[in-house]
Amino acid sequence: MVFVKLPLSALAPVEIVPREPFVVAAAIDGVIKTIAVDVNQPVKTGDLLVKLADTTLQNRYEVAEREVQVAEARLKQANQVAFNDPRGMHEIGIARAELALKLAERDFARDLLAKSEIRAERDGIAIYSDKRELTGRPVAVGERILEVADAAMIEARIDLPVADAIALSPGARVKLFLDSDPLHPFKASLKRADYKAKLGDGDVMSFRLVASLEQDASRPLPRLGVRGTAQVS
Repeated sequence: MVFVKLPLSALAPVEIVPREPFVVAAAIDGVIKTIAVDVNQPVKTGDLLVKLADTTLQNRYEVAEREVQVAEARLKQANQVAFNDPRGMHEIGIARAELALKLAERDFARDLLAKSEIRAERDGIAIYSDKRELTGRPVAVGERILEVADAAMIEARIDLPVADAIALSPGARVKLFLDSDPLHPFKASLKRADYKAKLGDGDVMSFRLVASLEQDASRPLPRLGVRGTAQVS
């Protein structure tokens, strides 16, 4: 009797996604006023990405600046009084404390105003869904708005349906038949697989798999966002 070892394989949807992207999140509560970059637009460090509505923050900063000026005038007046009346030294201490408080409030208002503009902290390309969906949307502190990714740092994200699940281990062979070039598959190897199925696209319970593409000097890497079918063995 001869036994022949046949590998099991399964087909699943795949998408090319960024590896270790920089997540651009809101630093303050607010409403998105404008998205300053287009989808897949290259950005440089320091480029403006997102601007939140800043009318309230601008007014708050201007009021704080006026209060600093008033506190400075009171301190100047207290110094003049103390020059002729030694009892005025007590007023100087109070005026200095009020000025320090107003300076702290002004600096805080200025920092909040600065956070209404979100800038890129690294080079890459901007990735998000739709500018029209984001514009005017309220966001909370820490809420994800978009991502900045390196186009050369990519990986394959595979959603393996529960009905087609097979036993997999890191290093398993993967072939990627991408829609942009289905006749020339990319080779990849499995990096990790979720132990728990989640609801994915099309309301299908799937295991999330991540595979790393093998380098091929004869062809460029696929671009971000390309979809297709993966054969996992």
